[in-house]
Amino acid sequence: MAVMQKTRGLYVGRVERYVDDLLYGEHNLLSKLIVREEQIHNVKIYSVPDESTRPKNPRELSIDAFTPYNLHTAFGPTWTTHWFTFTCQTAGYLEWKAGCEGLVYDADGTMIAAVSDMRTTCLLPRPGRYFIVLFSCSSS
Repeated sequence: MAVMQKTRGLYVGRVERYVDDLLYGEHNLLSKLIVREEQIHNVKIYSVPDESTRPKNPRELSIDAFTPYNLHTAFGPTWTTHWFTFTCQTAGYLEWKAGCEGLVYDADGTMIAAVSDMRTTCLLPRPGRYFIVLFSCSSS
């Protein structure tokens, strides 16, 4: 009776084709899972002016208080709270490296995930909707 030989290299090679961004990078599995920057639109920020009046949940926010925000722009200072809204065209994993703690909500105000400097990704389950992110600048 023949015994199947387990060849780790064969399996790894096959899997790498689906996640490597060098070979068919725009069409492989990884490109479908990670939300790209160009798929995020209408990013806006609301910086809480007085922490004693900080909204406790996204339902307390007024959409008129938000102003346009450019990605890769610093926000702060330390020990302040900032709310972001954005629209995402696709479902997938959002990677947001802010270096601080945050909560991600969907448009209904339901919390989706918590993010931090240790956990920088969360799954955005529904495309075409806007999301709300609360960040607390608790590090320098």
